[in-house]
Amino acid sequence: MGGLGGSLSLCRTERETESNRLLPEARTFLDLLSVSHAEPVLPLGAKSDCIDRSAARLLGRERHGPGMDQKWPAHGFDGFVDCPVLRPEALYEARDAFSNHESTRYQRMAPFVSRLAEALGRAGQFALRDKVVDVAIALEGMYELPKWKKSRTLEERVSSYLGTDAEDRQQVKDRIRTLYEARSDIVHSGSGEASPFRNGAAFVSGFDLARRSLFKLLREGPPDDW
Repeated sequence: MGGLGGSLSLCRTERETESNRLLPEARTFLDLLSVSHAEPVLPLGAKSDCIDRSAARLLGRERHGPGMDQKWPAHGFDGFVDCPVLRPEALYEARDAFSNHESTRYQRMAPFVSRLAEALGRAGQFALRDKVVDVAIALEGMYELPKWKKSRTLEERVSSYLGTDAEDRQQVKDRIRTLYEARSDIVHSGSGEASPFRNGAAFVSGFDLARRSLFKLLREGPPDDW
């Protein structure tokens, strides 16, 4: 019986190890799919065992014990009527990025992948304002900005990195400026009463720049002169 018990324990440990590895990797790929398609990917739930966390605490097993680690409501799902369609180019973009998700380059970008994916799924009264701030934070982090003159440096770096010619680079600068103006109104005014249409346009435009920057940085890395 000792030998059989040891074998069963080993099998269970192997299954738990595989599960612990698979779930974070699945979430990483979902986040990449979300960002590449600019569509929210909302998990319905993440189950670890069978007992609610509050009950696990009573058993003294809060950290490692059974329970629901995280729960997300199925809010907003209506038969998946508006389910986004997978686009081949976006799917390949996410797949190629995921294939290198254990690299040093990806690990530096990983927080911005998560932030951009979460921004797409935000809901509630302040969701749009939070989305604008999320995109600004992601861009600042990806482009390794100095402590001073962040907005000006961001304009120069994004336009230089993504722009194809002088006209395109100027358009990128204008879009970054629009995003930063919306971000400053939200963060510094405290009122957040700017037009939701303005914030919405700033988010969509800024997210596009962040998405393009992210996948190009994952493919090529940053220039040497940053």
